[in-house]
Amino acid sequence: MQNDAGDTWSFHLGSIGCVSAAMVRAPQRPCAQANLTAVDILLSSDAIQVLDIPQSNASAKSSVATKKIHINISIHLDEIIKNITPTRKTSCMFSGIDNTTCNELVENLKRNVVFTQALK
Repeated sequence: MQNDAGDTWSFHLGSIGCVSAAMVRAPQRPCAQANLTAVDILLSSDAIQVLDIPQSNASAKSSVATKKIHINISIHLDEIIKNITPTRKTSCMFSGIDNTTCNELVENLKRNVVFTQALK
């Protein structure tokens, strides 16, 4: 992101310290810092849709359509960056485990107001 003064801000929401054969391949060993955060999202039944996806492959062994679940979720950026002034100095790239900004952002992600049911 970039603020009105032209100062850029970054937040790397992902694992670091991973070794893999290519960027598109999963690592064979756990990453040094997984940066995983569990969240609970309360949804009403109208936020979830089960869709039938027709088979596109004529040689498919089953005539049953594949099921796909579609969930409408809103992500509130204002709640993710709550109590953070986005500047280059407060960027979070998880380069240090003791980064105050990163800790604050992770705590913000755990709050139930970041992810909510999307309004139709």
